Amino acid sequence: MKNTRSTAQLIVFLATLGGVSGGIFAVLTVEQSWSYFLYGASDGVWIGGVMAAYTLLVARGKFGRGFRKCGFLFKVITNSLAYLFIFFAGRYLGHVVQGRAGAVVWDAQLVSSVGFAVILALLVNFILEMSQLVGPKAVWNFVRGIYHKPIEEDRVFMFVDLASSTTIAEKIGNRKFLSLLNHFFSSLSDASIETGAEIYKYVGDEAILTWLSKDAAKEDRALECFFRFKNNLNLEEGIFRKEFDLVPEFRGAIHRGYVVSGELGVARKEIAYLGDVVNTTARLMETARDHGADLVVSQDFLELYIDGPSKFSMKPLGEESLRGKGETIQAFAVSEASP
Repeated sequence: MKNTRSTAQLIVFLATLGGVSGGIFAVLTVEQSWSYFLYGASDGVWIGGVMAAYTLLVARGKFGRGFRKCGFLFKVITNSLAYLFIFFAGRYLGHVVQGRAGAVVWDAQLVSSVGFAVILALLVNFILEMSQLVGPKAVWNFVRGIYHKPIEEDRVFMFVDLASSTTIAEKIGNRKFLSLLNHFFSSLSDASIETGAEIYKYVGDEAILTWLSKDAAKEDRALECFFRFKNNLNLEEGIFRKEFDLVPEFRGAIHRGYVVSGELGVARKEIAYLGDVVNTTARLMETARDHGADLVVSQDFLELYIDGPSKFSMKPLGEESLRGKGETIQAFAVSEASP
């Protein structure tokens, strides 16, 4: 429900932004008057709103999962053509609302508007595709230069690992195994988007997700992410059985602590998180495997909560000695609470 509400709010915001941009464009290219500002704003609201709905619900939303698996260039061109169609449809709707449907003609203003729309569509789609490669938050953080200088942050990390991956790869072959991983991580991406997670990186058959600690505890986002992912895979059990003759299982671990965050690299940049919390989370994965638990979390993570997560059950595992670490850590196995 919250994700639907947030999507609706974002569509309204982008429609409003489109209205303001359309009004300014009309004033600058046609006539400097309030009437033309309102004409352009009406067109912009429809264009911005429909374009935002398409982008959030189809191009990048749950209805476009198959489309997102297509090639980079194909998606950029297809999305740009879709945006161009949306531009004409939105402009026509704007004219209809204003009672001037017959005024949509091929004139000098329309030519300049189409040129502007094509350039903007190509630019927006290129940025969207780049954000899928490195993550939308990473792109935004690079643009704002937040991590140009290293900063210390309180963060939550979650590791998710495909169980028995070596056996699966031997059984189905490397090519098909890569296809399975893409399908597996696609389901994880849906859960991460819904819970505001940043997918930090993929390491073979393992994914590392992160939140700022103040965000991870809101509405149990970190825990919700794991179990939404699990539910996504359950819903797609038939697809996995048909394509790979198996249903993937996975385990996870969550820990919290301070890291130093900053840009790393020259030829290829990424935002890196350096700190003991990352290594400790990786070691907690071994604890999950040893105890046969789907998800293990640390006491440090649970300290984000005053009364504990409301929808989940915690089973104490005691003090765990982690490989390569001198200190022990108190760990808990997590499961969804019975209704």
